[in-house]
Amino acid sequence: MDTGPLVTLKGIVVAADWETNGKVSAVDIAGYDEKRYRVADELMGPRLLNLVKERIIAQGTVVSENQRNVIYVHRFRLDDKETVLAVV
Repeated sequence: MDTGPLVTLKGIVVAADWETNGKVSAVDIAGYDEKRYRVADELMGPRLLNLVKERIIAQGTVVSENQRNVIYVHRFRLDDKETVLAVV
């Protein structure tokens, strides 16, 4: 579900779920607003699995699913870089 206004979110990518072999299977963005946002496994979401512990700026839509904030990431970049890493 990718509806709603486009928002910009700054925060740190953190592991949120793991496979039985220890590989990260889901990530959250721990926002600088002190909220956590589960990254949807759609659009750019899978690309964030390799950025655990990185500070990023993400643009996307935020929805509430099962009492959890979920962000559908449309684009993102590292917080200390000027280059856009990925765009849908």
